[in-house]
Amino acid sequence: MIVVGFALLAFAAARCPNSCSGHGDCGVNDKCTCWANWQGFDCSERTCEYDIAWATDYRQDAHYYAECSGKGICDRATGQCVCFDGYTGSACKRSVCPNDCSGHGKCRLVSELPDANQAQSEVFDLTANHNIPTVGSAYPYTGWDGDKIQACVCDGEFFGPDCSLRRCPRGDDPLTVCPELTGASPRQVQTLVIASTPASGANALTTVATEVDGDLVLHFTDNHGEVWTTGRIADPFDDGTGVAGAAAIENALKALPNYKIPAVDVTFVADAAAAITFEVTFNNERTSGNQQLLSCDPLPLGCVTAGCSPMYRQPANFRLSTYQVTATYTEWADGDESEDPAGGDGGGANPVVATPIGWIWTAGASTANNFITSDSILDNSASGLNADQANVRVVVYRRDAATAAVAAGTTSDYYVYYFVLWDKTMTAITDVASDCGTWTNPYCAPTVVPTGFTTPGGDFTNGATGVGYNHVPIGYGLYVDLGNYNAGLSDNGIDSMTVFDFTVATVHCEITETQRADEMFEDLECSGRGTCDHSTGTCSCFEGHYGDHCSLQTILV
Repeated sequence: MIVVGFALLAFAAARCPNSCSGHGDCGVNDKCTCWANWQGFDCSERTCEYDIAWATDYRQDAHYYAECSGKGICDRATGQCVCFDGYTGSACKRSVCPNDCSGHGKCRLVSELPDANQAQSEVFDLTANHNIPTVGSAYPYTGWDGDKIQACVCDGEFFGPDCSLRRCPRGDDPLTVCPELTGASPRQVQTLVIASTPASGANALTTVATEVDGDLVLHFTDNHGEVWTTGRIADPFDDGTGVAGAAAIENALKALPNYKIPAVDVTFVADAAAAITFEVTFNNERTSGNQQLLSCDPLPLGCVTAGCSPMYRQPANFRLSTYQVTATYTEWADGDESEDPAGGDGGGANPVVATPIGWIWTAGASTANNFITSDSILDNSASGLNADQANVRVVVYRRDAATAAVAAGTTSDYYVYYFVLWDKTMTAITDVASDCGTWTNPYCAPTVVPTGFTTPGGDFTNGATGVGYNHVPIGYGLYVDLGNYNAGLSDNGIDSMTVFDFTVATVHCEITETQRADEMFEDLECSGRGTCDHSTGTCSCFEGHYGDHCSLQTILV
């Protein structure tokens, strides 16, 4: 009995409060060491979430971490913050938007507000970036409150801190005299340039042929601040005269819904090797005054993945730079180029110049490989090219049957083979030998040139699937026309090879204002001839004026 008594006394002396509530370890001096997110002498109280404090006096840091961010009380029973009015989130880390933006806007963090971010083009060389921010190039707001304070981003036609106010229609004051009556044009003109950057640097290539292909999408911001996006503008770049491209852009702008652009004039101005220029003139009372500049998508242009709205092909500029011909493969492989490079030793003729025929997407094909981005092939600083350019070398060759086979099962002397090298520094033809001299390098895996002629479709939505010598796929959705099956190779039973060097440059668009609307050609709320009821967004016109924006007159005032 005495032994049992001492044992019970020792057990009582080692008992912690409430056995640490099952949320801690009982230690020396009968004290609990609580597990993570539990606290109190008996570990029965929960710890709530911490986040950057709105304001706190701690460690000489006014915004150090605080429980419930210092804007709520922790419910120790549940471990959840009970936020003060005006704050929300599991740690009360965010402010609420007033009236939930009244159902006419989106609640956004400061770091998500467009004007709180500084575009790369404002920091670095404007010319190098074409005055256009690229995807991911913006420098976001990094203040302590970037992910805490929220504000309303109102839908079009609504404004105010809570998006409860509505804008009224705008128009031109009917009583001001515009200079168009004297023959001068008061209309705003915007200039749209669609261009690729000409090759530059130590490895710049001489342009022999140029073709710009692909689609375009434009964005229009109306006088209420709402952004409207056109449908796909199919191939507006290079039709020889630019007339068709101008008509396509004009029709796309006029097709915007809600009568946003009832009329607009788009005219072709100039076409050059690496650029095409159009002028856009706004000439309707609903687009009176000076409009915000039209815009394109951030670089790189084009959207070809599922869910794109709209889906449109990436525009690009292709240049055939040079081509070279060897007399025989064996002489080329030995590095002996003393023979006539035009094929005189082997009897071959100069090749027909290959013509790039554009970006073609086939129905049902994977689109991921049909899009060039700066992280795929367009990082060419070492090659002396601009950031939006790449080199491509297409090697076409014929091997005599007496020569070792290129690959298993391909011994016929009839077949012509080709392989492609992307992002290559264009040097002498022996540069190919350093990469593929043995014809076994997997990077230079040969493919048989199709023997037939095909007529590929030009619209990626209707299945341009044909492959022939005039439509040879070389990657990224690019097909090359070799001109003929042999591509100028010798056909008299000897080895020969033709090398085509191209540059590929993605396209950007630049939009500037080249003429402002005359100051008498206004864009005024209620046309300056009425008062706006911002609760309804309707104009109350002055006597003698009527219409939704009070721009019409009933009597001479």
